[in-house]
Amino acid sequence: MRTGRFFCLFTAAFLACAALSQAKEHSGKIIHRENTLYQYLAVIEDSDHRARYLATRDSGYLQGGVFLDKPNQLVFEYTRMAFLGTVFLEKPPTSALFVGLGAGSMPGAMTRFFPETTIDIVEIDPAVERLARKYLFYKDLPKTTLHIKDGRIFIKKAKKKKNTTSSFLTPTRAEPSLST
Repeated sequence: MRTGRFFCLFTAAFLACAALSQAKEHSGKIIHRENTLYQYLAVIEDSDHRARYLATRDSGYLQGGVFLDKPNQLVFEYTRMAFLGTVFLEKPPTSALFVGLGAGSMPGAMTRFFPETTIDIVEIDPAVERLARKYLFYKDLPKTTLHIKDGRIFIKKAKKKKNTTSSFLTPTRAEPSLST
């Protein structure tokens, strides 16, 4: 597998199906809710699982989550399984792109697994960053840049600049117009 400017660790069918399986409603208390320019967002605290989730829509589609007592542990199975493909790399990826921040747990894991990898995160909704920082323990990471931009435009511009052929897309149950 090639390691280029953007590392490809995305299998569309697998991750999309896995993300859909995480879309079930979770019990818990809504500790924050708001309508943004792009979507409805809620932060849900689940005391049974000692976790917080960032959800979209009233029905609670989950964009991300963290365990309150283990914020570095990946909550969802699909996020843990997404990194399995890295065992087949001949060398660590030089760079990675995450389209969608969610809770920020996957870029954090990438930084821990591959500390030399340069990471770009593109999130269209500034409220997601604000809520991830306030409620989900997201913080600036080494060699990581968070861009508040439309991911589709970011990828098109990156392809023109750097001969980009692939990217790592974070699956979501967001509105189709926001999904990449």
